[in-house]
Amino acid sequence: MKLKNVMFLMPIMLVLTLSSFGQTGEIYTCKVDTYIHSNINVPFKFLDLVRQNKSIEVFRIDSLFNNERNIWIYYCKVKNSDNSDGWVLRENLMSKTEVEKANDKKAKEDKIYLQEKEKEDKIYLNKLVKKYGYSNAKNIFAKKIWIGMTKDMAILSWGNPETINRSVGSWGVHEQWVYGDAYLYFENGVLTSWQN
Repeated sequence: MKLKNVMFLMPIMLVLTLSSFGQTGEIYTCKVDTYIHSNINVPFKFLDLVRQNKSIEVFRIDSLFNNERNIWIYYCKVKNSDNSDGWVLRENLMSKTEVEKANDKKAKEDKIYLQEKEKEDKIYLNKLVKKYGYSNAKNIFAKKIWIGMTKDMAILSWGNPETINRSVGSWGVHEQWVYGDAYLYFENGVLTSWQN
């Protein structure tokens, strides 16, 4: 009876050779840094490391059913750098078709992002034009500074300063705004000079 209990605690692995889970003899690309295993039944004995985005040729695709975890694990037979056989996890590889689909998906996402960004930029620029006029709005949008700009314009252009040093006297209010190695100088709320 104890022997049966011991047998049930041990993971049982079943190996199936698959050709429908990907093409053999095809070059795959590593999604992440991937270890080449010496034996699919001993997954933590490594032969080599293949870096992300490197190509590797797959000779056979097998699956293991792990009863302990109740999942199928897919491995690809590959050649190691010393030309010996090894195995990598299929989930860490992308076929040429998968790479093309991923690139197409990324290109579409990038295009959508750029279109949305362009739309948001136009809305933001229009708001700036209504408030500050076309010339000032273009300068703010381009992250420029100029003599005569207000403190509000400076914040919209460069963001909030790291530090504000203020002097108050009979001449009015003098402020030095610190942006890293750059300094903006305001007299009564208007930019009169800067240093960088």
